[in-house]
Amino acid sequence: MEYILVLFEKIIAGFDVKIMLGLAWSALVYLFGTGQSEAIIALFFLILVDWVFGLAAAKKTGQEITSAKFIRTPIKMAVYFTLIASAHVSEYGVPMMAGFLDETMTAGLIITELLSVFEKSGKLGFVIPKRLLNQLEEFRDGALSDKK
Repeated sequence: MEYILVLFEKIIAGFDVKIMLGLAWSALVYLFGTGQSEAIIALFFLILVDWVFGLAAAKKTGQEITSAKFIRTPIKMAVYFTLIASAHVSEYGVPMMAGFLDETMTAGLIITELLSVFEKSGKLGFVIPKRLLNQLEEFRDGALSDKK
């Protein structure tokens, strides 16, 4: 009987942490869904690569790195992920757009970050094909949807 009580105490010992993690996970699934996890991870990765390349480009060009510029990346992450969450939650209210709004928002943000990584790579001296860069910019700006 004592063994069962000790086992029960061990299970309950981290119960508040388990509840908090369960609530946080539920909130994340509600806000972002489960179908885009790879895309969201890719966006997060591109933001970090953009940040690292930005620091390297600033160092190479002799540009001063200030705390105001440094804090822009976490703010950008918060804004981007709020936009994605807002698009996903909007799909609950507009069922005919389910699976479209958040994926379109995520794709647009990924293209924007990819372009930024390419531009900063160019500042570091790496060759970026102009045609690819132009096509990505056109895609981001919606020009490709008008072409047939």
